[in-house]
Amino acid sequence: MSLFVVDLDDTLIDRKAAFAAWASSFVDQHRLPQGSLEWLLENDFGRGTVTVNGFFNWVTSRYGLPFSRDELLAKFLEEFVSYFPPLTVETREALTRLRARGWKIAIVSNGSTSLQRRKLEVTGVIPLVDAWCVSEEAGVRKPEPAIFELAAERCASNLIGGWMVGDSPEADIAGGQAAGLHTAWIRRGRVWPEADPMPDLLVDTFAEAATLVLQRQCQ
Repeated sequence: MSLFVVDLDDTLIDRKAAFAAWASSFVDQHRLPQGSLEWLLENDFGRGTVTVNGFFNWVTSRYGLPFSRDELLAKFLEEFVSYFPPLTVETREALTRLRARGWKIAIVSNGSTSLQRRKLEVTGVIPLVDAWCVSEEAGVRKPEPAIFELAAERCASNLIGGWMVGDSPEADIAGGQAAGLHTAWIRRGRVWPEADPMPDLLVDTFAEAATLVLQRQCQ
């Protein structure tokens, strides 16, 4: 069966909005000075410029809060998933349609195993997919082809004729292309970098990507 590989954050679920909601609550809770929300959003570890440990090192140093880095991080990991709503109806229906048409679906995500697993559970993703691979537990990260190969193995499938859908030009699209997958890029209001090889599809949502791939399957 053909493989449909999907990124998690800002592809299936809206991590950017969840982080913004957490950051706003964090600023209010600790009565941080004006401009703090903007600083937290600009330095979000999800942007790939720093690890989550590094991010909370910065927060601890910048604001002089009466908590250690580890205490702030533990509280964040406990609370963050509560800011994620369940999957949208459109996303759930798209996943269901793909599986009904014979596609094997694998989530491939970089990050902490425990945090990403909790996101999958809270948002209701797990019953709708066949497998998931998180870089920490897999021992390999996107864009390395090995993590896509592991996803195929866990789905008892292969990469031939498969797709990768995600929002990162480097991790998702370049990684998927290197693994021999067709690719669909979630734009999120951005323009594709001209210097990079184009994905097969430019879309606004995961549901749109699924619809277009299923249409191609019928041709």
